[in-house]
Amino acid sequence: MTAAIAIGVRVPADKVRVFGPVYSRWRLVCRTFEAVLLLTERGFILEAAPMIRNILNHAYAFNWLVDNGNAALVALVARGDEERERLCRKLEATGWPNAAEFHAAIDQAVAQQSPPPVRTSAEQALRDKLKHETSACPRQMAGWTAHTPLALRLSGAHLGCAAAAH
Repeated sequence: MTAAIAIGVRVPADKVRVFGPVYSRWRLVCRTFEAVLLLTERGFILEAAPMIRNILNHAYAFNWLVDNGNAALVALVARGDEERERLCRKLEATGWPNAAEFHAAIDQAVAQQSPPPVRTSAEQALRDKLKHETSACPRQMAGWTAHTPLALRLSGAHLGCAAAAH
């Protein structure tokens, strides 16, 4: 198995697609930890507690994403699609003035993508299981589904498990 090497970081070939999302969030965790240190050094321990919880939730999310690899990305995309659709319905139900425009922009971005590949029953079952786990995970996973999927869709990461491996 070959590995991708970028800026001195060696990534196993089967983890290349998850490296970007994990690394970008890892940078956020590092900055958050720096903020926690600054707060606690100045006596703001209780105020830092939510940030510490966020760091711990990210650690859980990192493990989940790396352990499940490309299938986890597929699940995040599917979950994000559902969340965006739910948001659009809420915006329309509340009479938000730009709801139709927002929905049309998302529909246009999704329409430009190739259709999802046909999955085997095992791949579909894994996707459904992981998608369900995104709703059962700590609140941080919800943040990942809110921000990661559209970018992944636009980069073609919505490919199925077998197709994503190449």
